[in-house]
Amino acid sequence: MARLRQHITFQLIASLALAWAEPTLAQEASAAGPAGLYDRPTLVLDPGMHTARIWQADVDAAGRYAVTGSEDKTVRVWSIADGELLQTIRLPAGPGNVGKVYAVAISPDAELIAAGGWTTGETVQEKIYLFDRGTGAVDGRIDGLPSGAAHLTFSPDGRYLAAMLGAGGLRILDGNADWAEAFRDSDYGDLSRGADFSADGRLATTSRDGRIRLYNRSFDL
Repeated sequence: MARLRQHITFQLIASLALAWAEPTLAQEASAAGPAGLYDRPTLVLDPGMHTARIWQADVDAAGRYAVTGSEDKTVRVWSIADGELLQTIRLPAGPGNVGKVYAVAISPDAELIAAGGWTTGETVQEKIYLFDRGTGAVDGRIDGLPSGAAHLTFSPDGRYLAAMLGAGGLRILDGNADWAEAFRDSDYGDLSRGADFSADGRLATTSRDGRIRLYNRSFDL
Protein backbone atom coordinates (compact mmCIF):
# COMPACT_ATOMS: atom_id res chain seq x y z
CA MET A 1 0.00 0.00 0.00
CA ALA A 2 2.80 2.41 0.94
CA ARG A 3 4.70 1.55 -2.23
CA LEU A 4 1.64 2.17 -4.41
CA ARG A 5 0.88 5.48 -2.69
CA GLN A 6 4.49 6.62 -3.00
CA HIS A 7 4.66 5.71 -6.70
CA ILE A 8 1.34 7.31 -7.67
CA THR A 9 1.82 10.36 -5.43
CA PHE A 10 5.30 11.08 -6.81
CA GLN A 11 4.16 10.93 -10.41
CA LEU A 12 0.96 12.90 -9.79
CA ILE A 13 2.85 15.69 -8.02
CA ALA A 14 5.33 15.88 -10.88
CA SER A 15 2.47 15.89 -13.36
CA LEU A 16 0.54 18.66 -11.61
CA ALA A 17 3.65 20.80 -11.31
CA LEU A 18 3.97 20.89 -15.08
CA ALA A 19 0.33 20.63 -16.13
CA TRP A 20 -0.33 24.33 -16.72
CA ALA A 21 2.81 24.65 -18.84
CA GLU A 22 1.74 21.81 -21.13
CA PRO A 23 0.13 22.34 -24.54
CA THR A 24 -3.57 21.60 -24.82
CA LEU A 25 -4.77 18.32 -26.28
CA ALA A 26 -5.66 20.11 -29.49
CA GLN A 27 -2.16 21.56 -29.74
CA GLU A 28 -0.61 18.17 -29.09
CA ALA A 29 -2.76 16.59 -31.78
CA SER A 30 -1.22 18.86 -34.39
CA ALA A 31 2.20 17.53 -33.40
CA ALA A 32 1.20 13.90 -33.12
CA GLY A 33 2.97 12.89 -36.31
CA PRO A 34 1.48 10.58 -38.95
CA ALA A 35 -2.17 9.77 -38.27
CA GLY A 36 -3.33 6.22 -37.63
CA LEU A 37 -2.10 3.15 -35.78
CA TYR A 38 0.95 0.98 -36.29
CA ASP A 39 0.32 -1.53 -39.06
CA ARG A 40 2.43 -4.30 -37.49
CA PRO A 41 3.37 -5.51 -33.99
CA THR A 42 5.76 -3.24 -32.11
CA LEU A 43 8.12 -4.53 -29.42
CA VAL A 44 7.97 -2.68 -26.10
CA LEU A 45 9.60 -3.31 -22.74
CA ASP A 46 7.47 -3.27 -19.59
CA PRO A 47 9.36 -2.08 -16.46
CA GLY A 48 6.39 -2.84 -14.19
CA MET A 49 5.65 0.83 -13.53
CA HIS A 50 4.74 3.99 -15.42
CA THR A 51 7.59 5.68 -17.26
CA ALA A 52 5.82 8.97 -18.05
CA ARG A 53 3.30 11.36 -16.56
CA ILE A 54 0.14 9.94 -14.95
CA TRP A 55 -2.78 12.11 -16.03
CA GLN A 56 -5.60 10.47 -14.06
CA ALA A 57 -6.07 7.91 -11.30
CA ASP A 58 -9.26 6.36 -9.94
CA VAL A 59 -10.39 3.76 -7.38
CA ASP A 60 -13.47 1.54 -7.12
CA ALA A 61 -16.19 2.15 -4.54
CA ALA A 62 -14.85 -0.48 -2.13
CA GLY A 63 -11.27 0.76 -2.36
CA ARG A 64 -9.84 -2.52 -3.63
CA TYR A 65 -8.29 -1.42 -6.92
CA ALA A 66 -6.56 1.66 -8.26
CA VAL A 67 -6.31 2.36 -11.97
CA THR A 68 -3.88 4.84 -13.54
CA GLY A 69 -3.49 6.18 -17.08
CA SER A 70 -0.27 7.60 -18.45
CA GLU A 71 1.49 9.21 -21.38
CA ASP A 72 3.57 6.02 -21.59
CA LYS A 73 0.54 4.55 -23.45
CA THR A 74 -0.48 2.17 -20.68
CA VAL A 75 -3.32 1.75 -18.22
CA ARG A 76 -2.26 -0.02 -15.05
CA VAL A 77 -4.39 -1.72 -12.40
CA TRP A 78 -3.04 -1.95 -8.86
CA SER A 79 -4.06 -3.77 -5.70
CA ILE A 80 -4.58 -1.12 -3.04
CA ALA A 81 -4.05 -3.64 -0.22
CA ASP A 82 -0.42 -4.38 -1.09
CA GLY A 83 0.51 -2.13 -4.04
CA GLU A 84 0.89 -5.08 -6.44
CA LEU A 85 0.58 -4.38 -10.16
CA LEU A 86 -2.26 -6.60 -11.38
CA GLN A 87 -2.73 -5.62 -15.02
CA THR A 88 -1.01 -3.60 -17.71
CA ILE A 89 -3.43 -2.59 -20.46
CA ARG A 90 -2.35 -0.96 -23.70
CA LEU A 91 -4.56 1.05 -26.01
CA PRO A 92 -4.01 0.58 -29.76
CA ALA A 93 -0.94 2.74 -30.40
CA GLY A 94 0.71 4.54 -33.27
CA PRO A 95 3.40 7.12 -33.98
CA GLY A 96 3.86 10.19 -31.80
CA ASN A 97 1.05 10.78 -29.32
CA VAL A 98 -1.29 8.08 -30.66
CA GLY A 99 -2.03 5.73 -27.78
CA LYS A 100 -1.26 8.10 -24.92
CA VAL A 101 -3.80 7.79 -22.09
CA TYR A 102 -5.10 11.07 -20.68
CA ALA A 103 -8.25 9.82 -18.97
CA VAL A 104 -9.13 6.67 -17.05
CA ALA A 105 -11.93 5.57 -14.72
CA ILE A 106 -13.01 2.38 -12.97
CA SER A 107 -16.67 1.52 -12.42
CA PRO A 108 -17.91 1.46 -8.81
CA ASP A 109 -18.16 -2.35 -8.86
CA ALA A 110 -14.59 -2.59 -10.23
CA GLU A 111 -15.67 -4.67 -13.22
CA LEU A 112 -15.08 -2.13 -15.99
CA ILE A 113 -12.32 0.31 -16.88
CA ALA A 114 -12.78 3.21 -19.29
CA ALA A 115 -9.77 4.83 -20.94
CA GLY A 116 -9.28 7.55 -23.51
CA GLY A 117 -6.81 10.06 -24.88
CA TRP A 118 -5.19 10.12 -28.31
CA THR A 119 -6.64 6.97 -29.80
CA THR A 120 -6.52 7.52 -33.56
CA GLY A 121 -4.39 10.55 -34.36
CA GLU A 122 -7.43 12.16 -35.97
CA THR A 123 -9.33 15.10 -34.47
CA VAL A 124 -12.81 13.99 -35.55
CA GLN A 125 -12.99 10.29 -34.70
CA GLU A 126 -11.54 9.72 -31.26
CA LYS A 127 -12.60 6.79 -29.08
CA ILE A 128 -13.03 5.66 -25.50
CA TYR A 129 -12.08 2.05 -24.84
CA LEU A 130 -13.76 -0.18 -22.25
CA PHE A 131 -11.77 -2.99 -20.64
CA ASP A 132 -12.57 -5.87 -18.33
CA ARG A 133 -10.72 -5.13 -15.10
CA GLY A 134 -10.01 -8.78 -14.31
CA THR A 135 -8.63 -9.87 -17.67
CA GLY A 136 -7.62 -6.60 -19.33
CA ALA A 137 -9.55 -7.63 -22.45
CA VAL A 138 -11.43 -5.08 -24.55
CA ASP A 139 -15.07 -5.07 -23.47
CA GLY A 140 -16.36 -2.35 -25.80
CA ARG A 141 -15.58 0.88 -27.59
CA ILE A 142 -17.28 4.26 -27.84
CA ASP A 143 -16.65 5.78 -31.27
CA GLY A 144 -17.11 9.08 -33.04
CA LEU A 145 -15.96 11.56 -30.40
CA PRO A 146 -14.88 14.97 -31.76
CA SER A 147 -11.69 14.97 -29.66
CA GLY A 148 -9.84 12.89 -27.14
CA ALA A 149 -11.11 12.37 -23.60
CA ALA A 150 -9.31 14.53 -21.02
CA HIS A 151 -11.19 13.22 -17.96
CA LEU A 152 -13.55 10.30 -17.27
CA THR A 153 -15.73 9.40 -14.30
CA PHE A 154 -18.53 6.88 -13.62
CA SER A 155 -21.74 7.73 -11.80
CA PRO A 156 -22.17 6.10 -8.35
CA ASP A 157 -24.52 3.44 -9.77
CA GLY A 158 -22.18 2.73 -12.68
CA ARG A 159 -24.81 3.52 -15.28
CA TYR A 160 -23.36 6.73 -16.69
CA LEU A 161 -19.89 7.62 -17.85
CA ALA A 162 -19.11 11.34 -17.95
CA ALA A 163 -16.45 12.22 -20.53
CA MET A 164 -14.79 15.62 -20.58
CA LEU A 165 -13.32 16.11 -24.03
CA GLY A 166 -10.21 18.02 -25.01
CA ALA A 167 -12.48 20.06 -27.26
CA GLY A 168 -16.22 19.69 -27.33
CA GLY A 169 -17.21 19.89 -23.69
CA LEU A 170 -19.15 17.23 -21.81
CA ARG A 171 -20.61 13.94 -23.02
CA ILE A 172 -22.76 11.66 -20.86
CA LEU A 173 -22.75 8.03 -22.05
CA ASP A 174 -25.42 5.57 -20.91
CA GLY A 175 -24.37 2.01 -20.08
CA ASN A 176 -28.00 0.89 -20.19
CA ALA A 177 -28.08 1.87 -23.88
CA ASP A 178 -24.78 0.28 -24.98
CA TRP A 179 -22.95 3.49 -23.98
CA ALA A 180 -24.87 5.66 -26.41
CA GLU A 181 -24.79 9.40 -25.82
CA ALA A 182 -27.49 10.46 -23.35
CA PHE A 183 -26.56 14.13 -22.98
CA ARG A 184 -24.04 16.68 -24.16
CA ASP A 185 -23.03 20.20 -23.27
CA SER A 186 -20.72 21.68 -25.88
CA ASP A 187 -20.86 25.19 -24.40
CA TYR A 188 -17.38 25.04 -22.86
CA GLY A 189 -14.87 27.75 -23.64
CA ASP A 190 -11.76 25.68 -22.95
CA LEU A 191 -10.37 22.31 -21.93
CA SER A 192 -11.81 20.52 -18.90
CA ARG A 193 -9.87 18.02 -16.80
CA GLY A 194 -12.30 17.74 -13.90
CA ALA A 195 -15.69 16.11 -13.28
CA ASP A 196 -17.21 14.26 -10.34
CA PHE A 197 -20.58 12.81 -9.38
CA SER A 198 -22.12 13.29 -5.95
CA ALA A 199 -23.64 10.34 -4.10
CA ASP A 200 -27.13 11.38 -5.26
CA GLY A 201 -26.14 11.52 -8.94
CA ARG A 202 -25.51 15.23 -9.49
CA LEU A 203 -22.47 16.16 -11.55
CA ALA A 204 -19.94 18.98 -11.13
CA THR A 205 -17.37 19.89 -13.77
CA THR A 206 -14.50 22.34 -14.04
CA SER A 207 -12.97 24.04 -17.06
CA ARG A 208 -10.11 26.31 -17.94
CA ASP A 209 -12.73 28.78 -19.13
CA GLY A 210 -12.97 29.73 -15.44
CA ARG A 211 -16.37 28.19 -14.70
CA ILE A 212 -17.61 25.43 -12.42
CA ARG A 213 -20.80 23.84 -13.74
CA LEU A 214 -23.32 21.85 -11.70
CA TYR A 215 -25.86 19.52 -13.31
CA ASN A 216 -28.80 17.84 -11.58
CA ARG A 217 -29.61 14.14 -11.86
CA SER A 218 -31.35 14.76 -15.20
CA PHE A 219 -28.26 16.64 -16.40
CA ASP A 220 -30.00 20.01 -16.48
CA LEU A 221 -27.45 22.76 -15.91
